Parts: sequence; C-alpha cells; structure tokens
Amino acid sequence: MEETLRQHLSECAAAFEAATGTKPSVVSRRALQDSRYLERVIGGEGFTVRTFDRLVQYLSDNWPSEADDTWPTGVPRPPKTPIAANVDAAAQPEVAA
Repeated sequence: MEETLRQHLSECAAAFEAATGTKPSVVSRRALQDSRYLERVIGGEGFTVRTFDRLVQYLSDNWPSEADDTWPTGVPRPPKTPIAANVDAAAQPEVAA
C-alpha cells in the first residue's frame, strides 16, 4: 500500500507541475513547510497517511479548474475544502444573463 500511495504522490506532483509550472519542492514547501518532502518520499523514505492526506488535499484545493481533466487517472481526488471551493468560484468571471 505504501508504494501505491508513493506512486500517487509522484503522479499528482508531476501532473500539477505540468498544469501549473510549479515545481514539487515549491508544492512541498507551500503545503507542508518542507521543500524536500516530495523528493524524500518519492525517493523511498517513509511517510504518514496524515501527511499524505494533507499534501493531496493541498493539490486538490489548488488544482487549476481549467486542468481538472488532468488529475491522474486511478488516484482518488478529495473534494475541495469549502474555503478553496469558494475562492475558486470567486475567481470565475461573472456571466451576464
């Protein structure tokens, strides 16, 4: 199971970088205040499920809405947190009726 989760992190980080140009070290720093976290975990170091969940939630909350279809297939995506969903909705341009 650990290797599966490690693979999920690797796929999500790569897809997020492709969609946003944000390097995994920046994602790690923003999500966990540890710029080397993804590098260490993908390299084989251990991790907790709690930290995995925090990082995947960060990615889901910050995934660009125009790239929703690029979330890695086979990786369960948590719903955006209410605050992130509200910020994302506020960023959408208003459509005249």
